Amino acid sequence: MTPRTVALLAVSLSLVACGPPVTGPNATVPCVSASDCPRNLICSAGACVGPAGAPECTAGETRPCGPAPVGACAQGIQKCVDPGVFETTCPGQVTPVAETCNGLDDDCDGQTDEDVGQTWYVDGDGDGFGSSAPGAQTLVACSKPAGFAASNTDCDDSAAGFGIHPGAQEVCDAAQRDENCNGMANEGCGCAPVGSTQQCCAGRGTQSCEAHDGGAMLSVCSVLASSEVCNGVDDDCNGQVDDAFSIAAAVQLDGGSIETDGGCAVGVGACRRTGAAACIGGALACPLTPGTPGVEVCNGIDDNCDGQVDEASASLCAVSGQSCNAGHCECPAGQVACGGQCQVVGGACSVGVGACNRPGVMACIGSSVSCDATPGTPSAEVCDGVDNNCDGQTDEGVTITCDPDEDNDGYASNANAVQQCADRSRSAFGYCPTGYVSPSASHGTDCDPASPNRFRLLSTRDDADSDGYCVGYAAVECVGAAPSPWRRAAASCAATDDCNDSNATLYRNYMVRTDADGDGYCVGLAANACGGSAPPAGTRLFTDCLGDDCRDSNAQATTTCIIVGGYSSVSHTKLCGIGPPPSETTYVSTAAYCPFGFSLMGFRAVISAGGGGCTALTQNSLQQTCNFLEGTTCRVVGDCFAN
Repeated sequence: MTPRTVALLAVSLSLVACGPPVTGPNATVPCVSASDCPRNLICSAGACVGPAGAPECTAGETRPCGPAPVGACAQGIQKCVDPGVFETTCPGQVTPVAETCNGLDDDCDGQTDEDVGQTWYVDGDGDGFGSSAPGAQTLVACSKPAGFAASNTDCDDSAAGFGIHPGAQEVCDAAQRDENCNGMANEGCGCAPVGSTQQCCAGRGTQSCEAHDGGAMLSVCSVLASSEVCNGVDDDCNGQVDDAFSIAAAVQLDGGSIETDGGCAVGVGACRRTGAAACIGGALACPLTPGTPGVEVCNGIDDNCDGQVDEASASLCAVSGQSCNAGHCECPAGQVACGGQCQVVGGACSVGVGACNRPGVMACIGSSVSCDATPGTPSAEVCDGVDNNCDGQTDEGVTITCDPDEDNDGYASNANAVQQCADRSRSAFGYCPTGYVSPSASHGTDCDPASPNRFRLLSTRDDADSDGYCVGYAAVECVGAAPSPWRRAAASCAATDDCNDSNATLYRNYMVRTDADGDGYCVGLAANACGGSAPPAGTRLFTDCLGDDCRDSNAQATTTCIIVGGYSSVSHTKLCGIGPPPSETTYVSTAAYCPFGFSLMGFRAVISAGGGGCTALTQNSLQQTCNFLEGTTCRVVGDCFAN
């Protein structure tokens, strides 16, 4: 790690770390020249730093590490260890884990129990089953809220509906209630003989056969259903024991050793295991097995699960003289681990001039304490405020010409050029530093020097629905990479203006007439209509109309709305017999022989040649007078009118 890297790291830590600032002799101090720095330190890149190879820290220094303290996350503390560097681990930190339903922000994103809850349904009668009524209240939560249930299958959730739910014992009652929500009432309640008895409520009660309304019906069970609890009894009479009981009620019976949300734990230290409580043998229990004890090490954890943390601390550290303190092996104050034992370090030293100056401290090098100061090597002069070639001068002959670029968008604010040090990381700006751009790399004059998102002039028009069709006059705006919202570069607008700039599917005017039934025949006068790739529905280009429509609600009716003689009773030919009766009435089919969309609106009777009389009585009946003639036929005909 170079001195410059050490300095930048220290500055970064001092700016972003939460908690107290880094302390110690190697903490960075802002500077302009070496005279601003403490003894044996140099000024490099605006900060006082030590020489190459200098220890990163000294005994007693600490710094925060780990994630930001959000939600369940917490920062740890790194300490300075042999040979003058911070620990690579982060003792004490709590890192993000997957979100679970526990009332904590486990993934440390600022939200608690997001996306892990379940839906609960309002339980108005408190029988453990939520309402099935449309629009009934629901809640999303990790644990059951008071007055809610996991199921929404209750067919009666009113105050009087306790005990009425799927699986409930059907009660034989005169009120004819459907207690088990199966759509039937008093099923299985018929009985014989009167006076006999039978078991009910899963065998816990009895009911008798009683005379009722001229028949016989079983009486109400002597044991009524109640809310299920963890007690080894089928309280709700559904044939199952200890199912769907209330954890909150069970915890009260348990005496409080299990959490109200059903969570429980066994074991201590590293052996602690957590999970969910269960009803076992009619009593609430924690069905978990503690972990296996391990060997105690210096880490702030009860590894051997004996209720103590880091006991016998002096025997847990490998370096002679160290003891275990809050999970860390530490030497006494003012000492560091060096050569397998705790030794005293400190003392400053430096050599060289300019960038060649290398201050250092007495530190653990190899297996012994010695000074780590080594003179630097001169290098080519670069524009960085440092005497790189160690000749007593700074930045001689290495500046470049730059124009101001206040918002750093690559467009020059003005042409007031100045000399600046090159920044090799900014090739797109001609290597000019932040706030400047090379005249050769500038994209032009900035139309808004104070905003990096606005830098060029562009002619634009309104296109609120972004369909490529524009409205209004073109205007020149100061924009960035793209036009302002709801506008478009005028050159990219479609050739015609938008007829509806609030709907992307409507953009072109058509000259149309109405054709509601789509038969090609139109009504009304031609008029303008706003459409998309085709005219609006129910219209047609006026040039495509086949003529005027006599009825625009019937695709079968075009230029005329009447079909003459559309009904016939020829299939019901009436032949008069010889002899009485002199007249007879017959009926014809009511089916009209009209096209779809037409109905028979009028009728008339016609008699064929040969004699006899034919009278239409109704639309589907006629009377024929027989004149003792054979072969006489009678027909009924009518006109079909469009519906």
